[in-house]
This record gives sequence, C-alpha cells and structure tokens, in this order.
Amino acid sequence: MNKIFKLIGDDNRYKILTYLIKNGESCVCNLEELLEIKQANLSKHLNIMKKENLLSSKQVGKFVHYSIAETFAKEYKLLIKLIDSKETKIKDECDC
Repeated sequence: MNKIFKLIGDDNRYKILTYLIKNGESCVCNLEELLEIKQANLSKHLNIMKKENLLSSKQVGKFVHYSIAETFAKEYKLLIKLIDSKETKIKDECDC
C-alpha cells in the first residue's frame, strides 16, 4: 500500500489516475493536453504506472489508450471509490 501512495503522491500521476478513474480510458494525446506537460515526461509517468500495474494500455489505430488495470481496480476498490467521489476540475473529452 505504501508503494501505491508513493506512486500517486506525484501530482501528475495522481491527475492521470483520477482522470482515468472518472473517464475510463484515454489516449496519450488527451493526457498530454490535460497535464500540459511534454510527451516525453508523460510517457515516463505512464510507464512507471504501467510497470507497477496501475494502468494497462492498448493500441487503437495510431493512438495508445490507457485505462486502469483490472488487477489494480480489484485490489484497491476503496481507493478508487474515494478518488471517484472527489470533485475534480479535470476536463473529460478526447479529440482522437
């Protein structure tokens, strides 16, 4: 559990997690716009989260889409429910 809190203690990773919990799935381009960070920095965060089984990814055409990993969702149901219940000002559209 400490490892999870350390991972999502980073503001960008917390925003990624929150957005995906609330919206289900997103392409990298939308997350890049959401966080207003360079793609290389975003990729670093996504790779860390995927390596630790918080996220899963799939290729959709020329885009990579990320979502909450099923194993993470099952193991941390209460955490996900808590994050989902919080108000957020994160936009929720994807143009790709």
